[in-house]
Amino acid sequence: MKVTTSLQQTFLKITNNIHAKRRMAIKSCVDSLLLDSFATVTSIGRGIDSCAYEKHSIKRADRLLSNAHLYRERVDIYREMTSLHISPYSRPLIQVDWSDLDNRKRNFLIRASVALDGRSITVYEEVHGMATKEKPATHKAFLISLAQVLPACCRPVIVTDGGFKVPWFKQILKLGWDFIGRIRGNNYYNCTGNQWLHISKLHEIATPTPKYFIGHITKTNPLAVNVVVYKSKSKGRKSLNNEGLPRKSKLAKQHAKSGREPWVLATSLITSSNTAKRIVELYKTRMQEEEAFRDVKSERYGFSLNLHLSYKTHRLNNLLLLTTIAHWLSIIVGVCGEISRVARRYQANTTRNKRVLSLSFLGRRLIRDKRFKCSKALVRLAFEQINRVISYWNTCDA
Repeated sequence: MKVTTSLQQTFLKITNNIHAKRRMAIKSCVDSLLLDSFATVTSIGRGIDSCAYEKHSIKRADRLLSNAHLYRERVDIYREMTSLHISPYSRPLIQVDWSDLDNRKRNFLIRASVALDGRSITVYEEVHGMATKEKPATHKAFLISLAQVLPACCRPVIVTDGGFKVPWFKQILKLGWDFIGRIRGNNYYNCTGNQWLHISKLHEIATPTPKYFIGHITKTNPLAVNVVVYKSKSKGRKSLNNEGLPRKSKLAKQHAKSGREPWVLATSLITSSNTAKRIVELYKTRMQEEEAFRDVKSERYGFSLNLHLSYKTHRLNNLLLLTTIAHWLSIIVGVCGEISRVARRYQANTTRNKRVLSLSFLGRRLIRDKRFKCSKALVRLAFEQINRVISYWNTCDA
């Protein structure tokens, strides 16, 4: 099943303002990715369904990644994709995070996405080198670009982890948006107006029932926020080695310590005892973006972006755009499969009470299966279901 056969109108909508020849090149490369090609220029080229020799198909993919017009049109494509899920005047929950794009620590990805159901859908993303990674100017420019992608009069709530600091929060407030962010490390808070205390003091009072305070964070650059403190119940999980024993490496101990650390969340949303629980629930969705990163980068479960050898940021941005479109379409087809109740046919087990295969993985298996028929009516139902879940997280006013 060629995905653009059943999703032709959707694909045309998000590429409506692009030259017809370039649109066909994008379609061919996305189809190649969906049929299990790796996210590398040679693999995409070899997977293109064409009468041309593989050498020429590889050159076709290579030219598309270097295409300056496509690089400039990226924002328009992201905007069209986003408009299918986020409506004007809405209050979407948007997760933002950084991720490494290679093992050489040469290129990094900053991505904004909306929570779905186990995975997130990308709204906008950029590639940066080490020189611009996590810089205030980079964050400011990213938020400006994100505002261009979102529908008019949209006021999102931005969810971030401990890597985003007070300047980021202040920039969000300047745009008229709200934030939920984790406070970690060597930071101080003031809830009494008199004395600044280390964040670790809040860890001592953290319980599975969220507590909230009104105060300020960071002494050198104070910001008035509402603070929510929470510590989840221990799940009793252990990271085991091949012999079934707990791992004792330095990295494993760091991860274990991080997992035990209570959450100190700063937010611009108004809090109460009920909404503090909601804020914790909203922050928990941040893990969906980590899973979406895995979908794109993993050689075993995803599009194998880890295998790329590109080092030019404009080529990587174009490659990410193709991979994001493929990931998005695979999620839509995966939802179609769940609606059709055919997901269990692709499981290696007989589990029936929970989802076994991710929507993206299931979608790619369905696309390869010529027996699966994906009608326009089924695609319409899939969009309705996706937008219903996104709307649940949109009701995030506290």
